[in-house]
Amino acid sequence: QAPVVPAAAKPSPVKAATVVSKGAIAKVDTFFKKYKEEGNSAAIDYLFGTNKLFTDQASINVLKAKLDSLQKTVGQYLGKELISQKSASASLIFYSYLVKFTAQPIRFTFMFYKPQNDWVLYRFKYDDQMDGGYRARYFKTLQWRNEGSSGACKSKNAYHLFAARPHG
Repeated sequence: QAPVVPAAAKPSPVKAATVVSKGAIAKVDTFFKKYKEEGNSAAIDYLFGTNKLFTDQASINVLKAKLDSLQKTVGQYLGKELISQKSASASLIFYSYLVKFTAQPIRFTFMFYKPQNDWVLYRFKYDDQMDGGYRARYFKTLQWRNEGSSGACKSKNAYHLFAARPHG
């Protein structure tokens, strides 16, 4: 008969995922530091520079322009709060952040992949639609007072880029 190991002695899957993802979270932290101190262009260049498969500079420039335009609408960057972190495996991890601006929050979503030793960006997305039930759960009683006004609170800003497969 196999020995019984007490529950306290078993390794925690949450701790294992946290240890595995330290490199990925460091990239997110650096992204937000650059975003705050140097602006979105430097932050995006850093983030997409983690994966050599992101070679479509035109698409990256479109993303930068869209984020610049969005920031004019949502105001000054105030900070970030982790919404969720999910590990699909030891090689694929997902982070979702509420990014706080003076006028409204925006969600930034990062997905990192670890093909060998280093974490690289696999997908990045931002949007102002707190879907996934966040609105229903947390803002059920919230009513917009200026309903029918310019609609700035109802904008559907969203954009994402993901790593393409190598050609050939």
